[in-house]
Amino acid sequence: MASELPSSQTAPPMSFVTGVADVAFGPGGSLFALIAGAGCSHGLAGTSNQIVRVHRDGSVTTVADLSAFLTAHPVANPDAADFEPDGTWYNFVTAGRGFYTVEPNHQELDKITADGHVSRVIDFSKFFPGNTDWRGPTAMTSRGGSLNIGTLTPFPVKAGAARCSRSTPRPAASASSPPT
Repeated sequence: MASELPSSQTAPPMSFVTGVADVAFGPGGSLFALIAGAGCSHGLAGTSNQIVRVHRDGSVTTVADLSAFLTAHPVANPDAADFEPDGTWYNFVTAGRGFYTVEPNHQELDKITADGHVSRVIDFSKFFPGNTDWRGPTAMTSRGGSLNIGTLTPFPVKAGAARCSRSTPRPAASASSPPT
């Protein structure tokens, strides 16, 4: 069991708690964890949101630094009213020898290879710019080579505005094609 991983909590009245957002078995049957409650923007200087490999002895090894990726690769239309420099990653799924993960505040779907290379697959902010059309991807499953992605929408909530979509990631082409 791994312990002492970063976690944080926002101030009441919202009291949003983040930490390990998801776990998955990846290449070689190893356990991986998606850290979502770290970084300066979560009040934890010296930490970062990342994907880590959890070893049998409970130690962890960083696979990919997601906070650094967000800093180096901003989305086309960041939401200035809800900017989250380190991101608040929701979940990830294994696919082949790597992973896919979603981050709603930046509105993106990213691929992480087993050796830690991170690349953006879809920048949803290109297709849903502005607060009125904003779609934050929060849930995802992988089935038959496709990713099924669920989104949330901005407040005030409009009944029926959230979406579930399917995307089949392809090299380069998916970066410019919206999910269906």
